[in-house]
Amino acid sequence: MSDHARVEQPAEQPPTIPLTTELSGWLAAYQRAKAKVRQWSDTRDQAQKHITDALDAVGATVGTVDGQPAARWTTVHSRRVDGARLRADHPDLAEAYSTTVVSRKFTTPQRRADQAGDQPNGQSEVQP
Repeated sequence: MSDHARVEQPAEQPPTIPLTTELSGWLAAYQRAKAKVRQWSDTRDQAQKHITDALDAVGATVGTVDGQPAARWTTVHSRRVDGARLRADHPDLAEAYSTTVVSRKFTTPQRRADQAGDQPNGQSEVQP
């Protein structure tokens, strides 16, 4: 082992770019759409709960509209490997069958309204 202390080198930062006016408009559109998705997801979840509660109340698995099947509430059976238990009981085997998956994630940090460049009505100056 060396007598010299190991010096950690800072990780290289990837390049950044200022977004053009057009891309800033697309970013604002993306953020508005994302907010709408959250809103509609809540509505979807509430609607599903009302329907499935009604089906469960009478033990039904199908709901109809005008005599035609419109909603199904079925039980699905599936088998999955319990990864935590496999790693605990057989760590070598779990490691041998593990793979690394590389992906990229797109995020948009929340910005204060005065930094976002939004108009008072919530619309960006540029609409893509």
